[in-house]
Amino acid sequence: METKIAVLATCDTKGEEALYLKQQILALGGDPIIIDIGIKGEPDGIVPDIDHRHLAELVGLDIEDMRNAPTRGSAIDMMTKALDACLQELMEEGLLSGVVCIAGASGSVLVSSPMQALPYALPKLIVSPIASGTRQFAPFVGVSDMTIMHSVVDILGLNHLSRRIFANAAGAIVGMARAYRMQSAKALPAEKCIGITMYGQTTQGVIHAKALLEKNGYTCMVFHGNGVGGPSMERLIRQNTFVGILEYNLSEMVGNTVGGFTKCSPDRLSVAGSIGLPQVAVPGSCDFMNLYPFETELEQYRGRVIYNHNKSFPLARITKEEGMILAEAIAQKLNASKGPVHVVLPLRGFSAVNVEGGPFWDKEADDAFRSMMKENLSAHIPVTEVDANINERICGETAAKALLALIES
Repeated sequence: METKIAVLATCDTKGEEALYLKQQILALGGDPIIIDIGIKGEPDGIVPDIDHRHLAELVGLDIEDMRNAPTRGSAIDMMTKALDACLQELMEEGLLSGVVCIAGASGSVLVSSPMQALPYALPKLIVSPIASGTRQFAPFVGVSDMTIMHSVVDILGLNHLSRRIFANAAGAIVGMARAYRMQSAKALPAEKCIGITMYGQTTQGVIHAKALLEKNGYTCMVFHGNGVGGPSMERLIRQNTFVGILEYNLSEMVGNTVGGFTKCSPDRLSVAGSIGLPQVAVPGSCDFMNLYPFETELEQYRGRVIYNHNKSFPLARITKEEGMILAEAIAQKLNASKGPVHVVLPLRGFSAVNVEGGPFWDKEADDAFRSMMKENLSAHIPVTEVDANINERICGETAAKALLALIES
């Protein structure tokens, strides 16, 4: 079955640009279908393959229902649901090999959720003037593998610059779609896969754990604990991707509990346990929070030890009291697990800078964290203390062995 590249555009205001993009995709050997996500007017200069009336019907509406919505935002919400239904239908029928959207601000908001909901690895590209370095990308990317391209100019008319940019967008989506089809055609071997969380401050420990797990026949997917990596892993957990989870880095729990930009969804550290997946937890990076440079000058962070991890992301040592609150929160999450859990506690630091003589070494605070963890964990959850830093081989391998035991028991 021939697969298609879906081209999303508001065809009442961006018909000329959508047609040009379609022509560029065709010239490169792609097979585009135009999906009209416009609400106010009728397509101008282009005949969409899937029009906005059909989209509305997919969710039991008429296009006039959207046009008569009380606010622009509520109309966009209606079309968002309609587009989601359309893309999911095309995906289920095996018709998609990529999705590209050219849109302004509202159009980018409209398409982001339906595109994020598509499977990982399916190419997704948004070309928009709001995709600049001064904007936050979270609303448009979420925990998906979205690709964002800055259009430089607004999406209104063609000129020598916009033609080049749209041609590049066509090349990008055609190339990605071709790679996607080639990979999809391959028969993939069955894998026993383990999800692992990591941060730069716990990399060496994860390397040791990963090596032992792979030696025992497991494939590992490692996720960066930056506020997106953990939720991305948990999305895959819900899709039954893993046979076990190694939470070697809990910086996102620091963000949720104490502060910093690693804050993420409130159900972090709950998903694996909710479906009974075996998991081992190690309190990696539970000695600091992640700040933006300007935050180090804020009153609430003055007097803290600050470590320049790099020029964009300074680290701030958390206090003893904050660590105890964090430990209790982690314990409560693990206690709710329906599956087996094992906790590994390193006795010589939770990160590369949390070592004796290092900038974040605070034995009293770390001892209080460990005591609070053990005090609050359910009696059925075993705890192994390792007389080493989290990045030493013995710590990584101890965690890996504990997980192997849970999976294979």
